[in-house]
Amino acid sequence: MGLFTPAWMGKNKEKALNAVEKETDQLKLADIAKNAYFSIVCDEALKKITDQSILADVAKNGNEASVRRDAVKKLRDQTVLAEIAKTDSDFLTRSEAVEKLTDQFVLIDIAKNDTESSVRGYAVRRMTDQTVLIDIAMNNNDCRLRQEAVGNRRFTDQVVLADIAKNDSEWNVRKKAVEKLTDQSVLTEIALTDKHKEVQKCAADKIKDTDVKNQSSIMKYDVESICKKIMSRKQSDMEDITMKIYEMIDFRLFTPESRNSIILALLSGMKRLVSDEYDSSLAGIVTANFKHNADFNGNRYLGQLLFMIYKNEDITPKEKEEIEKLDGMLVSYDYYHHPVYFDLEKGTRI
Repeated sequence: MGLFTPAWMGKNKEKALNAVEKETDQLKLADIAKNAYFSIVCDEALKKITDQSILADVAKNGNEASVRRDAVKKLRDQTVLAEIAKTDSDFLTRSEAVEKLTDQFVLIDIAKNDTESSVRGYAVRRMTDQTVLIDIAMNNNDCRLRQEAVGNRRFTDQVVLADIAKNDSEWNVRKKAVEKLTDQSVLTEIALTDKHKEVQKCAADKIKDTDVKNQSSIMKYDVESICKKIMSRKQSDMEDITMKIYEMIDFRLFTPESRNSIILALLSGMKRLVSDEYDSSLAGIVTANFKHNADFNGNRYLGQLLFMIYKNEDITPKEKEEIEKLDGMLVSYDYYHHPVYFDLEKGTRI
């Protein structure tokens, strides 16, 4: 039997590829695409198939999932795509089919019943009925699906978006809703009350009224509590101090009084005297600590903090000059011993 084995079935890759190159029969090419020993031979055969019915056969019956996926990419038949999207054993192949589906009923069925969250997410992304999207966003137990529903471009209902932005249990779903909100009063309320800093910041960034943005009430940070946390840290815990500062503070949203309180806390918490060459501004204090701790890993957080200060509109010329001197400075080394530099374009970089 071995003497009569077709070249494309053999383990000589060059001969198998030559056989594919010479083959023109669509059915034989389908057989090769489904059953060849080498994946590259399957791929080359698939490239030569143009008949949609034969492509459907390969997409449903190919031995290799990667070959089935590539066949799906060339398919146009919605019925075949729906079948593959519902039944293929490989979730990536199902996802590929879902990406090409337009039948809303099939998409809804997949969003409800597929075993893989990612496939359900792709189905939600393809939906066009806002009523269905709202139902998923408001009621589905899968937070990824709720996020996909909210992010769908067909989802525009500002009232429902506001409800989700204020009440969803997951911060990433709330943030996705905030990204699409336009109501300034709702954005202000969320910036004031949300428990997650990323949601607060997202809402605050969308507030257009500068006066409102700068009001101390826009963010209910307990400045006194923040300062106590900073000041209570030990000298040996410098990395944690700088990380906490970076996590807790967006300086655009603090009044001058609050900012001054935090500066004083930094002075005490970092346990360092700022020499005469630095001013007592926030930039001066952080710059001094940054330079004196050049070999300390916590500087990657200080670098991000300096980057945030540098991008602030109310930075003084002296602050700007001191920070610019640090551009390109080696900060530390990461876990893999790659150098980490300070970069005024991106903050710290690896």
